Amino acid sequence: MINSRKKGIVYEQKLVREFKELLSTENIYSSRAESKRMDDLGVDIVGEIPIHVQAKAVETCPQLHEILKNMPKDKPRTIFWKRNNKTELVIMEKQEFYDLLLTITKK
Repeated sequence: MINSRKKGIVYEQKLVREFKELLSTENIYSSRAESKRMDDLGVDIVGEIPIHVQAKAVETCPQLHEILKNMPKDKPRTIFWKRNNKTELVIMEKQEFYDLLLTITKK
């Protein structure tokens, strides 16, 4: 059985790989390796990415409101949550989602 710390690190690394491929850039990193300050602010993935990401690979519901409240507000704040044998979820505040939706649908 994998321990919870290792499970979280593996999930962060998976997300970093996915974002690099999706955004066609190599300049995306785990904050554990790149920025202790951002890691301390609850941001797990840094670099050329237009959102803040906190990665959670836990079975019980994380403290969603607390996590979002403590993250910097200069980009949309998201929590990527993975549970065993469940669909992965992305959580963000409704107003930030609406702002993001308006930004990507402006003509």
